Amino acid sequence: MKNQKVLAICKKYNNSTNVLFMMQANDDRLGDGNYSVVCAGKYSKKVLHTEQGDYTVFSDWSVKKVA
Repeated sequence: MKNQKVLAICKKYNNSTNVLFMMQANDDRLGDGNYSVVCAGKYSKKVLHTEQGDYTVFSDWSVKKVA
């Protein structure tokens, strides 16, 4: 599906580990071993809605769970 979003975890990002990101479902980086899909999501108004909960999406597409 066009523009399908996923919640993904990045093992190593800059000096951080296990960083959550919103990504396109067809992003090439998802197959490189550093990124893994957690679940599918729907993006709306700076929030990624997933079965794991809702996440605020920042400008670099990193996410933080909505309290």
